[in-house]
Amino acid sequence: MSNIDRVYVPPLPVHELIQSVEQARAILLPFSAKLEEIAEWMRQHTAKEQHAAAFRDTGLCMGPSMPEWLVNEVIKRHTSEPAKVTPLIVGYYRRKEWRPLQEMVNDWRSNRFFSRRMLLIEDAVWAHLNKRYSLSVFALSLQVEGLIWDWLFEFVGKDKIPAFVDEKKKERKTRANGTSKYVGNIVVETIGSIEAVRLTQDQWTSMRTLVDFVNGHLFRSYWAQYEHATYRTQRALARHAIGHGSGLRSGTALNSLRLFLALDVLTLID
Repeated sequence: MSNIDRVYVPPLPVHELIQSVEQARAILLPFSAKLEEIAEWMRQHTAKEQHAAAFRDTGLCMGPSMPEWLVNEVIKRHTSEPAKVTPLIVGYYRRKEWRPLQEMVNDWRSNRFFSRRMLLIEDAVWAHLNKRYSLSVFALSLQVEGLIWDWLFEFVGKDKIPAFVDEKKKERKTRANGTSKYVGNIVVETIGSIEAVRLTQDQWTSMRTLVDFVNGHLFRSYWAQYEHATYRTQRALARHAIGHGSGLRSGTALNSLRLFLALDVLTLID
């Protein structure tokens, strides 16, 4: 008996062994294809996370109306020339007297959640085009939350929204900041529930950039008794500071564009 025979003696005749392997292969093949599909989805998901990160430092969302070439350029420059990313995005929307921005807003008219807010949004567009950014920022800074509430009331129902749980009602009565913090969580959690259900990879990336914008800018922590004087001198886009009269320098072209792009992402909830 050879050394090979000592190492391995087939328990079945060769033809039966081959047949068994073929049968096992036929059974496992669908699972293999599914595993490859999952692996490919995970590779794409990881890439989209990296794409979202390219927008994170700018505080600008990747709006679904943003052209593909611009998105690709942002991703490329994020690693090679990060300082040029924000001017690149602003420059695109500013060209021809903000025409790309106006065309983006015009597309919102057919969205039923936006239609009831179009008069306010049109005023914000006028303010933006006329460099009255303090007005456009103030008007638009409240609309992200408003659109989320519209969606929640229609599809979830008032009684099932977590904000109406008794514990949260008590928090509202005892801690003013607790309310704003909780509303911020509602926005992020709602976006999360949408993205997990029916968004494409690119739409998911847009929503991911909106979550980053909400957490990093719009709903950042604000305590008037401690931070009022600080926010008066900053150009920060913090909704609570603006609403409480502290964000006196938040009215910039960049902050106004940030809000328009955030609203563009929310067209995905319809």
